Amino acid sequence: MLKMENKEQIQVLMEGLDETNIASLLNKWKEINEVKKQLVDWEDALRNKIKVYMKERRWNSFLCPDNKINITLSVEKRESFDTNQLRMILNQGQLAQVTKITTFEKLIITTPEMRGSMKQYLKGGH
Repeated sequence: MLKMENKEQIQVLMEGLDETNIASLLNKWKEINEVKKQLVDWEDALRNKIKVYMKERRWNSFLCPDNKINITLSVEKRESFDTNQLRMILNQGQLAQVTKITTFEKLIITTPEMRGSMKQYLKGGH
C-alpha cells in the first residue's frame, strides 16, 4: 500500500494535465511511463539483490517477521520448440527430439495484501 506522501508525489505528475488536449495527455503518459520504467528498473535491481542474498545463504524461502513479506526462490523448467523442425515432424517420436527444456529460477514475493487476495479468490471456489 502506498504511503500518503507517495500518493502526493504521484499526484504531482498529473499537475498541468489538460484533458481536452491530446498533446497534453500524451506528454503526461510519456512522463508517467518514464517514471514507471525507472521504478521497474529499481524493482528488478532489488529483486536481483534479494535473489543473491538468498542464494548466498542457501535459502529457498523466507518470511520477513517485520513486514510479513514472504519470498520463495524456486527452480522451474520452460519448454520451447524449434519451429523449423516442427514443420518437418509428423509423429510424437520426432516431436520429442526437437523439444528443448530450459531450467530457470523464479523469485516470488508475496505481500500480506496479495496473500489476502489469494485467500479470497480461493474461498470463492475458483
